[in-house]
Amino acid sequence: MAATSSPGAGLLGRLADLARGSVIPPRAPGARAPLSSAQERLWFLDQLEPGSPTYTMPEALRLAGDLDRAAFERAFHALVDRHEILRSVVGEQDGQPYQTATAAPVLTYEELPPEAVRSRLAADAARGFDLATGPLVSAHLIRVADRDHVLALNMHHIVSDGWSMDVLCADWAELYRAELSGAPPDLAPLPIQYADYAVWQRDWLTSAECAAQEAYWRSHLAGAPLVHALPTAPRPDALGGPAGTVEFPVPGGGVPVEGVTPTMVYLAAFQLVLAEVGGVDDVVVGLPTAGRSRPETEPLVGFFVNSLAVRTDLSGRPTLRAAVGRVREVCLAAYDNQDVPFERLVEVLRPPRSLGSLPLFQIMFSYEPPGDTPSWPGLTVRRLPQESGASKFDLGLSVTGNRGVFSYRTDLIDPALAATLSTRFQDLLRADPDLRRR
Repeated sequence: MAATSSPGAGLLGRLADLARGSVIPPRAPGARAPLSSAQERLWFLDQLEPGSPTYTMPEALRLAGDLDRAAFERAFHALVDRHEILRSVVGEQDGQPYQTATAAPVLTYEELPPEAVRSRLAADAARGFDLATGPLVSAHLIRVADRDHVLALNMHHIVSDGWSMDVLCADWAELYRAELSGAPPDLAPLPIQYADYAVWQRDWLTSAECAAQEAYWRSHLAGAPLVHALPTAPRPDALGGPAGTVEFPVPGGGVPVEGVTPTMVYLAAFQLVLAEVGGVDDVVVGLPTAGRSRPETEPLVGFFVNSLAVRTDLSGRPTLRAAVGRVREVCLAAYDNQDVPFERLVEVLRPPRSLGSLPLFQIMFSYEPPGDTPSWPGLTVRRLPQESGASKFDLGLSVTGNRGVFSYRTDLIDPALAATLSTRFQDLLRADPDLRRR
């Protein structure tokens, strides 16, 4: 299922920039740089709760096979040299944050019996980071047996995102291959570093293109509900909270609507369920986008991901097929205006704020096709389940291939409600897509 729409003004503008040779310029090596908009938001949140693990990214990989520990460690050091952001910390001068690359992480090592690995991973996942002193990356190699190792990675979100994790693993694998063979790594030099993008973004925020995209979001979100309609416990004055999860198989098949993607189908079903349970017609859900519309950013590690506020009108008791059509139109418009950082939208729209509630939306959806497992030479790699134990949003639904996970704040959402949402979502996908609901 692939969208068939023509490119809009935002995409055409980016293509025109590329045709004119407009690229993000590199700054002087080692120079201080401002934070990107997304980074600045996380820095601000960290000021409220220093060292909180809410915005960390734990990952655990089991490595089966003959591992050359020395080569693996040298490859990690080369990886850190390649990506400046992995050495970065956040300083502050006259109340303004900046980033500088002064704290290189190291790969630590220990030997543990199999029964101790799980608790070690949980401890790694639960730790926070000091943004000012760093390092903001933790890499820990655990030897379980001669041909059995576990790699525990954790990074603060201020230096990474999901796409970055794939880049990091691919580069590390190639650098490891080079260390084993003695040949140079097959990696092109990076065109820029993340901090160069942060400098460029500050300039882009003053552009006419940014203003045009902001105008779209003002119109799209005018009069939108400030908080979702799901029943919750009294909201504490804290962003994020302890997490619960409900895992389930996602029914296959989809909805045969021309030009839609799986994201649109599952998001439409999710929003219909939220409308049913909440008794509303106006539903806003956050949708992540890679935030890498500039080709220079594709090979970088860094915090690029942006969040789009997808607001869908579900009045008139639409069928799932009809809802998918509505969501498609909203998504295509959102994608065409995806470059305005979420933080900038909050600044421009000025929604009422509270310590315990995220602005614009508190419910998130994400879809990922089944991804490739990272691959290191001579090793069989398997991802291990790993959770930070904290939920950034009141409720989230992530679909990866045919696996779905509802995550929720246990201090707000009742587990029975989360189970009900999961059941209704599955039932809706199994039912006749032309059946009117509610």
